[in-house]
Amino acid sequence: MKKRYFYEFKGNVYLEADNQDAAEERIMGISLLDYLIDEDLFEIDEHYIPVDLEKREEKNDTNLHPLEDDYEDYRSRKQSYGPLFKDFLHGKINQDELMQLMVQLEEKGLDDSGYTYEVDMVDLKSKEHKRARHVVVD
Repeated sequence: MKKRYFYEFKGNVYLEADNQDAAEERIMGISLLDYLIDEDLFEIDEHYIPVDLEKREEKNDTNLHPLEDDYEDYRSRKQSYGPLFKDFLHGKINQDELMQLMVQLEEKGLDDSGYTYEVDMVDLKSKEHKRARHVVVD
């Protein structure tokens, strides 16, 4: 059985052309091998999630899988506490206010909306852009 891999890269190409159409035409013929910067290749599962726990930590900020129950709890905590920590670090609230706001969040329930795991990719065979989204629902 074949394994699945995700090849991720970032790069920029500088070129000179008379106009935008000419620039786009020139860029279509350029081999990316000469211009790739910071590329990464890693094995993924059938849900496009890295198999390696360290790689998963790097990409998702947690080694939990998006389809695990603990992942939903982790993300809702991160979403709810994140703005509070930001305000604290920027001096908008002090430590006592931070603790009080965290207790209030726990009492009223954490905000678990707005967090999904999403991967954008271009299929090499069809050359079509694809997007995979995982949304945890009860």
